[in-house]
Amino acid sequence: MAAVLPAVAIGTGILSGVGALSAGAQQSAAYSFQARQAALDARMQGLRGRADALNHRRQGIAILENALRNAASINARAAAGGIRSFSGSPRDIVEYNLGKAGRDYRLTQENVELAQAQSSLVEASGRIKAAQLTSAAGAARQQGYLNAVAAFGATAIRGQRLLGTYGQE
Repeated sequence: MAAVLPAVAIGTGILSGVGALSAGAQQSAAYSFQARQAALDARMQGLRGRADALNHRRQGIAILENALRNAASINARAAAGGIRSFSGSPRDIVEYNLGKAGRDYRLTQENVELAQAQSSLVEASGRIKAAQLTSAAGAARQQGYLNAVAAFGATAIRGQRLLGTYGQE
């Protein structure tokens, strides 16, 4: 019975070392998966920001098209009523509408710039997060190796003590 104790102690120490290797590998794999997911999420957010920028551009174009349509309509009505369409009240109304459309258009262009800047920031943030997780994966793998070496070393010392103790009997 006494001879079994050293074998059991050495066996559990070896299992502990193998477990440490396995845990390090699993943690590393989890971090690697999270890194890939973070990179994909960042890319998706970047694409969403570009889509928002395109929508703001479309809105700006629509504003200008509506302003031109309104100006043409005002000029046509004035001309049909026998009024000079490029002077007086019709001109003032057209100028007011075009001025308002210009302000609205500039606002949509600012929104385009903001969407693009936000898209770039989100993508950069995602790349940083992915890099951090990739680094954590390497650290987890290395920690698994170190824990295994420590378990194997402790097992060797324990085994030497146990075998030395029982070998002297």
